[in-house]
Amino acid sequence: MNQRSDEERVDEEAAVREVIRALVAAWNGGDAHAFAELFAPSAEYVTGQGRCIRGRDAIAALVGAARPGPQVRVVRGPSAESRGPDWTVRFGWVAGVPGRAVRQGGVTCTLAEYGDRWLIETLRNEEGT
Repeated sequence: MNQRSDEERVDEEAAVREVIRALVAAWNGGDAHAFAELFAPSAEYVTGQGRCIRGRDAIAALVGAARPGPQVRVVRGPSAESRGPDWTVRFGWVAGVPGRAVRQGGVTCTLAEYGDRWLIETLRNEEGT
């Protein structure tokens, strides 16, 4: 088994955290293409309402159809944990104006390396947590 050095793990964690930053920025910008490109081609996205969406194209359509709403902010985390070759990332979010959250929830996702990029394979959004 190929063990990665601590330095490689630190670099991976930084790259994984950057994916999460880009995910939130793309959602807030309503950029369906940029959002979907952060997912593996056959990724699975579970919405806060429990709807399961499979595949990058369907994920792009979801974001493209979303009404503009309050900006999302990360409020807990993200915490990133290496699981063998993959990473699990968790973070809490709120959507609303400062001082008044309209909605809140938590996200858990797994990321895997695809060539020289880290992509989301699964994302579960649990609204209200």
